Amino acid sequence: MDWQVVKIGGSVLRNEEDLLKAAHLLKKKYKPPVAVVVSALNGVTDFLLEQISGWERGKESGEDILQFLKKKHLEMLGGASPDKLEELLQEVKLLLAEDPKTVQKEKVLSYGERLAVSALAAILRSRGIDCQICWPEDFGFMVKNYQESYFVDLEAARKNCRSYFQDEDIYLLPGFYGVDSGGQVRLLGRGGSDYSATALAYCLDAPQVHIWKDVPGVLSADPCFLSKTRPVRSLSYNEAEELASCGAGILHPRAIGPVRAKGITVHFYKFPEGREPATIIKAEGEKGFKSLAFNCRCAALKLSGSGVGKNPAVLARIMSIFQKENIPIKSIHSTHNTMALLLDQNNLEKALKATGSDLFPGLNGLEKIENLVLLALIGEGVREDCILPGRVLSVISRCKVSLRFFWTGFSSSAMFIIMDSSSLEEVLQVIHNEFFTEEVEEDAEILGRN
Repeated sequence: MDWQVVKIGGSVLRNEEDLLKAAHLLKKKYKPPVAVVVSALNGVTDFLLEQISGWERGKESGEDILQFLKKKHLEMLGGASPDKLEELLQEVKLLLAEDPKTVQKEKVLSYGERLAVSALAAILRSRGIDCQICWPEDFGFMVKNYQESYFVDLEAARKNCRSYFQDEDIYLLPGFYGVDSGGQVRLLGRGGSDYSATALAYCLDAPQVHIWKDVPGVLSADPCFLSKTRPVRSLSYNEAEELASCGAGILHPRAIGPVRAKGITVHFYKFPEGREPATIIKAEGEKGFKSLAFNCRCAALKLSGSGVGKNPAVLARIMSIFQKENIPIKSIHSTHNTMALLLDQNNLEKALKATGSDLFPGLNGLEKIENLVLLALIGEGVREDCILPGRVLSVISRCKVSLRFFWTGFSSSAMFIIMDSSSLEEVLQVIHNEFFTEEVEEDAEILGRN
């Protein structure tokens, strides 16, 4: 029988009722063997990040962190047995008793997911549903470091998983982290449970991954900014990766790699009532403009000087410096006399300091350009669409907004705009109105019938 891999997002696990709904969902919809990847309960990871930072500076106590976790999780159990939770809370207590300067913070953060798994397991068992709890360190979910980020070592993890998961059972396991070759806990980054689920599907040869979210799949824009968004029923792997890398929080940017390698489809469901997938990610997608995504935490470092944009030695030097300082570059734009490096806002000062004014003999200026936004228009075939760029520029001109840059690049499924972040909401609105609003009511009616 084929494995089923399910991921339940922390945003849908807010209280005891949500845990009960998750237990009912697993019992009703899935038959063993099934691997369920669980995220930390809603708000727990954010709390831990903030509190651990304060704990390091002596502004928060380990006891405050422990009491929050205890109250948050035990309250959600109702009458279910808290045995495993109590054991995990004791482990957290021992970790928080260590020196905050030397304790492995990744391990502390991983307890958000561990505790959520244990809470869901307690609810399932209280309803007579058998399940097994599995920790990544036990089944060998191996990760490796590359440029200060951790990636799942798919082949090593696959070998370990195939020998570990033998029974036809319901397995509950935490997302967000794996272990390195030394057995140390390593985090996969925010939203890393998506990545855990798709990597696990690769390891177990599952044909699908089901991801349960608090939103109805992928939408035409961020519903926090626009009220009338359109559901996107299908995306290609390329479209999904572009969306994720440009700031759409629907999926972890590295989650597509494992499913692409084996042609696995990713199905998004609205928790808890979704009977049919709201969005399916697959190898090939239909052509057309489908969604808007943006990253509003951008800035640029602009270099000026005669020939600076055409001298390969300048770019080589910059790449060497940025690699050493671990400063990612989002994109590079150059003319004969200028070169602009699009960066994360948080890395701008670091980049300016590392670059220095003596980078190039003809360099006569280093300029910071802050508060930029990278807006992406996602859809297969947008690069080949001769009409789309003109329509986009035409509707933006109504806002009287000055764009920093507009380009289609070499991606087959995205075109990009760089502009001041103060213009984002207005530009989003006019583009969305032009291309999507007329179809929202029709799509909502179709989804309702489904």
